[in-house]
Amino acid sequence: MELGLIVVRYYFVAVKMRKSPKILSTVIASLVCSLLKKSGCFFALVLCCLYSNAHHIRTGEITYRHVSGYTYEFTVTMFYSSASIAWQARTNLQISWGDNQKDFAHRISSDDLPDNITKCVYQIQKTFPGQGVYTVVLEDVVARNFGVLNISGYQPFSIKTIIRIDPNIGHRHSPQFNEYPLVNATAWESLVYNSLAVAAGNDSLTYELVVPIGERGNEIETYSLPHASKELYIDRVTGDLVWDTPTVTGDYVVAIRINKWLRGVVVSRVTREISITVHQNEGIIMSADIPVPEKTTVNIYPNPADEIINFRLEKESIVQIFDVSGKLLLSQKRPAGNVVMDISHLTAGVYILKIENRAAKFVKRDSM
Repeated sequence: MELGLIVVRYYFVAVKMRKSPKILSTVIASLVCSLLKKSGCFFALVLCCLYSNAHHIRTGEITYRHVSGYTYEFTVTMFYSSASIAWQARTNLQISWGDNQKDFAHRISSDDLPDNITKCVYQIQKTFPGQGVYTVVLEDVVARNFGVLNISGYQPFSIKTIIRIDPNIGHRHSPQFNEYPLVNATAWESLVYNSLAVAAGNDSLTYELVVPIGERGNEIETYSLPHASKELYIDRVTGDLVWDTPTVTGDYVVAIRINKWLRGVVVSRVTREISITVHQNEGIIMSADIPVPEKTTVNIYPNPADEIINFRLEKESIVQIFDVSGKLLLSQKRPAGNVVMDISHLTAGVYILKIENRAAKFVKRDSM
């Protein structure tokens, strides 16, 4: 009971301190550690749940360089939300080497970045038993960003890098990146992003989009590429990620695999997750900002419709029609009473009828 009161007391202190996320996360991390020592994980878990609105892990990646012989130095670069306790608690991260061995990489630095992001760097050296292809995997039980729109359900964060060790082709370094994997985009504006990857020596790079991985290094079944008004792709040679164009605001993840080649052989595959936040375009109303209740509050008939729709207004009102991407297509003032609206000019599809604070969806069919 006493510990429960301590948890609640610290939580309300935390609420008052939200304007200083890094201080807040330090306080909470300290409390969690204290509770773990005194009473196991239950109350610590309660506190984490109270503070679960933090986005935790935003993204991360594994790179490496050759040291000598079969020894390589691996660097894990993680990007956390500064307000999360995750980066405070994660002084070590467990890595599976692909040879039935696991070790902990130790945190060597943490730095604050813009947009309330904390970058943490972990390093460890590994001596492999011999030549071969090894899949190096980091899996963290802490959830990735809770608000990611193109991944549904709880998913632990996981990332992997594949290394080929073959003395016949020489010991190689992985690609290194000169651009952070954190991107801000604007709805209805095309996005072009490049990791600015660098390959040493005569090595060359190719790029491809892949499915992010989650629990036990498996592909996330609930993942889908972000929706684009036209297309989303990555240039295989230049590495340009093109999103033409985002249509709904929010957070997204795109996973890119960078393949490093030497004399026609892939010597490294580094998977890099790009965390993209799409912001509101001030000149366009997005569909996510149009309130559409679960239950229809405007009785539209017929629905689906061919050329006209009917509904009733209790008072003179502004009537608007949006497409599903949020573009305003029509806005009219109509008097109270039964309304007959011509929709013959619309193409077949789903639309949103909005009347002040009420809204409903309707379907326009192909006219015969």
